[in-house]
Amino acid sequence: MRDDLLPVLACPVCAESLARVDEQIGCANGHRFDEAKQGHLTLLPAKRRALTADTPEMVDARLRFLGRGHYAPVERAIAAIVAAAPAPGIVLDVGSGPGTYLAHALRAADG
Repeated sequence: MRDDLLPVLACPVCAESLARVDEQIGCANGHRFDEAKQGHLTLLPAKRRALTADTPEMVDARLRFLGRGHYAPVERAIAAIVAAAPAPGIVLDVGSGPGTYLAHALRAADG
């Protein structure tokens, strides 16, 4: 997670600003959130994580599947929407998998 993006996020528990605190992301009220080794931030409460967690094998399988172009039309459509945006901004990828769509959107935003 890029620290320069933290000011646009808020704690989902108390709405306080988020910042890096002792190698974690958290707020002034002590709520802490996990940053995955791949760099994404999980803002789900700790007790909710176990219900929806993917195994490493599931993530690898999803990446292989998406890498074969099965959802290329969706990737292109998202990239076109971002590229057509009238002003630069922040692109937020909320729970859409391993970041494949975000990567296409960011490449389109870079022009």
